[in-house]
Amino acid sequence: MEFLFLNYKPKKINLMKNTFLLAGILFFGLVSCKKQEGQPENQIDENQITTEFVDEHNAQNSLDWAGEYQGVLPCADCEGIKLTLVLHPDHTFYGKQEYLGKDENSVFEAKGSFVWDNTGLIITIEGDETFRKSYKVVEEGLIHLDNDRNEITGNLEEHYRLTKIR
Repeated sequence: MEFLFLNYKPKKINLMKNTFLLAGILFFGLVSCKKQEGQPENQIDENQITTEFVDEHNAQNSLDWAGEYQGVLPCADCEGIKLTLVLHPDHTFYGKQEYLGKDENSVFEAKGSFVWDNTGLIITIEGDETFRKSYKVVEEGLIHLDNDRNEITGNLEEHYRLTKIR
């Protein structure tokens, strides 16, 4: 019987070895997950960003801007200026201004061209000085801009909008 006990190794030593081995693995695992000093979490390296989203949608390429627009602009010495502006797809226009409450000679007509600005939001009528103005193209309309190409604000703001009729 003594022969059997000489080859027997107690399980207690193997259990202790396994416990130390497991503790060592856990220690090194936790240490390796430690946050680096001076390195913020979720930092994005700017060199990794390779694309930039550019929204290329604007009035020129997204709206059905060609057509006929009408409105009555405010006038200092008449009832208003009835403005009809027809924009063609080939960047030409026809315009008609009628000074309401004036005699028959108060109607002016012109044909010419217009250009888009770099943003694709504003057109500028070229040619005839009577019609040389800028307009912001919006859904189903044009907004008459001041000489600095800004929207006119205040009590008369809604009178500077031309509505698309065709």
